[in-house]
Amino acid sequence: MLNRDMAAAKRVFVHADWAEAKFEATAGAVLATSKAPPPGLLTPPVPATPRINGARVVGVRPGKPCLYTIAASGERPLRFAANNLPQGLKLDPQTGRLTGSVAKAGTYPIDDKWDTVARCGFELAGPAQAAGPGHWNDPDMMVLGHVGWGANHWPTNLKPDEQLTHLSLWCLLASPLLLGCDLTELDEFTLSLLTNDEVIEVNQDPLGRQAARVAKDGDLEVWAKEMEDGSRAVGLFNRGRRPAAVTALWKDLGITGPQQVRDLWRQQDLTVAKDACRAEVPGHGCVLLRIGGKQTR
Repeated sequence: MLNRDMAAAKRVFVHADWAEAKFEATAGAVLATSKAPPPGLLTPPVPATPRINGARVVGVRPGKPCLYTIAASGERPLRFAANNLPQGLKLDPQTGRLTGSVAKAGTYPIDDKWDTVARCGFELAGPAQAAGPGHWNDPDMMVLGHVGWGANHWPTNLKPDEQLTHLSLWCLLASPLLLGCDLTELDEFTLSLLTNDEVIEVNQDPLGRQAARVAKDGDLEVWAKEMEDGSRAVGLFNRGRRPAAVTALWKDLGITGPQQVRDLWRQQDLTVAKDACRAEVPGHGCVLLRIGGKQTR
């Protein structure tokens, strides 16, 4: 309630207690109601498919107890799981509640292991349409050469084929190419990776498109990136452990007719193919091609 004395005071406090409020209507009275919103403006029902709605990354002060419940929707009951939790934290699979404590601070960055690199890169299959000039998707720094944090450095644990896959995928993703290695300790192999101009050109193409996954068969994937000259930069990936043949079909790439096929790592023209190309790809490896367009090399 607001009275005259309160209004005259230097500071005005307004308080209303509606706890006992009642609305009464006499016989024949018509109560006005708000108009229904136009069709299509209502928030749709929560889908039955499980979905995380809250923060994906949560910070916690070292040495202090952590209590965080994952905000998720979907048909109940839900079951929760997490990969690579920091030591000291545990997740209740029934409630989605994180508890525990972290002993010391850490950045928990990308590390030089195949599983981590594959997860960071291949998970970007979904948000390709969100990338473009001025707003690039960033799968994290590259772990090539002598890597490490602080005073400790070591040769990357990635095998040569995994390193080829790493840089090929980052270039196809049009992601920032941030080096996480000591430039004074570049070996010949790492230097050859970082100075292949035809591979780097895929990353730096002015059209600024991110590659999308256009085909998948188990561990075998085909990714394609539209280039400014109309060609396609194509990655044939084998995420399995054993060598396998991977095929790119023109219909998946959005092209037709005979097309020049060029191996970008070897900088060699391979063939002119009619409607598909096929290559043997080592385990955890990649063949990076440029198909069609006005290739002048």
